[in-house]
Amino acid sequence: MRLAADRDRVAAQYVHGFADVLEVIVPELTRGMAAGWALADVIVHTHVAAMQRWPDSLIARKCGSATARQSAAFAGEVLSSGRPGDTKYAAALVRFDGWLRGDGHRRNPGTTADLIAAGLYVALRDGVVDVAVAEAFARDTFPPTDRQVAKSLHRRQR
Repeated sequence: MRLAADRDRVAAQYVHGFADVLEVIVPELTRGMAAGWALADVIVHTHVAAMQRWPDSLIARKCGSATARQSAAFAGEVLSSGRPGDTKYAAALVRFDGWLRGDGHRRNPGTTADLIAAGLYVALRDGVVDVAVAEAFARDTFPPTDRQVAKSLHRRQR
């Protein structure tokens, strides 16, 4: 991992004690949840913020560092356009998503997705994201039913 850490953000997590996940991703998820955004909005916004901060290393590997830097700049444009719920933000996000999906999906920000998944695990573990909300989101039954919330609370009390 140490040999790959300079070119692979996931490898860097192992080398540096998951600092990006714990010090940047989880706090960003926490801010989004505290703002009252929907879980999907929190995840997408955190993903875009991470892409702006660190050009995705999978995009760099597949398409070159210039394209990875271009994706970071595009992510920055999305963030500058507003926040989840804003019309301009939504439009910028749609344009960014289209650009990422273009070129045969080669600009897939998979490394950033891995960091988001790790951050979500920590957020679930630490109670930043409610398990019932996450389960409902995963089953596409959002908002959670009273039964799902009760099950989540019961698990926490054990």
